[in-house]
Amino acid sequence: MFPHNRTERMPVVEAAEMLGMNPQLLRLGLQQDKFPFGVAIQTSKRRWSYYINRQKFFEYLNGQKENEKEAL
Repeated sequence: MFPHNRTERMPVVEAAEMLGMNPQLLRLGLQQDKFPFGVAIQTSKRRWSYYINRQKFFEYLNGQKENEKEAL
């Protein structure tokens, strides 16, 4: 079994704050596979578990900022 590294994982609330969006909106986006940096796994009929990879999140965030600069 691989050791679990908590520094890889980013909480939904932290990621949502950095994106400037409501955490529930981020959760829905993860459920619908709209973001490349995380996944949502349905664990029961009404429960979901979320995983956001910190490195992939910052790569996405930096890419977003580069796209904004190019648009200017």
